[in-house]
Amino acid sequence: MEPVRAKAVDGRTAVRTKELIVFRFIDRLLEFACSFLLVEIVVFLFANVLARYVFAISFHWADEMVRYSFTWLAFLSGALVMRYGGHMAMDMFTDAFPSRIARSLRIGIELAVIVFLVVLTIYSWQMAQIAEGQRSSTLRISMIYVYLSAPVGCAFMLYYSLRRLAGFVMGHDTMKLDEQEAAQ
Repeated sequence: MEPVRAKAVDGRTAVRTKELIVFRFIDRLLEFACSFLLVEIVVFLFANVLARYVFAISFHWADEMVRYSFTWLAFLSGALVMRYGGHMAMDMFTDAFPSRIARSLRIGIELAVIVFLVVLTIYSWQMAQIAEGQRSSTLRISMIYVYLSAPVGCAFMLYYSLRRLAGFVMGHDTMKLDEQEAAQ
């Protein structure tokens, strides 16, 4: 992959491959989606509380929208946490071994996580398809849009796990993807 040159913040020329640009785009897209969902949840909750206690009316659709948005936020932010290496891990165990054995353990653990995420993605996709005929009670939208949060979130987690596995195979010790990319 040929490098793409860009100006860094400090004035130096940063070299990035097209592959890294695609990775960054996906990262920013996911961060934007999570930010948007969080703001949407806060706005709808605030508006509904204000309407309920000041004007004595309630927006039932807002409760349902917040609930479904929170479901999406949970799965998508789980992928972001995977990206930053924030999920619980027993690093103390792998760090107790020499670096070659620790690297092999990290690769094995990451492979187990990948298998788990593949299975979870497949079954959550099947559940979403089953829910396609159902409608939500207030918004009357197909429940597939709610249930799709699980396979989409798991697919993003799988994406980040595969990226991390590639880093481990190439010899990086870190669980965090940002540290690897900053070094490149």
